[in-house]
Amino acid sequence: MGEAISDIEDGLTTAGRFEPHQRHFRGVLAMAQLDFVAQNWNRADWKLTHDQVLDELSAGWVQLLT
Repeated sequence: MGEAISDIEDGLTTAGRFEPHQRHFRGVLAMAQLDFVAQNWNRADWKLTHDQVLDELSAGWVQLLT
């Protein structure tokens, strides 16, 4: 997961988004969201369809990273 977090941080740096001290942590949060959903995909009662879960996860990433 560390490599993915670094890749997100690098992308945010290249895009000039956020302050330098924020970029790594935003990568951590983004990957934590993805990891939690992936680990609980079939066993959690999300009260959403799989498509809705993906829509919400995508919206969260857009909010977090743009």
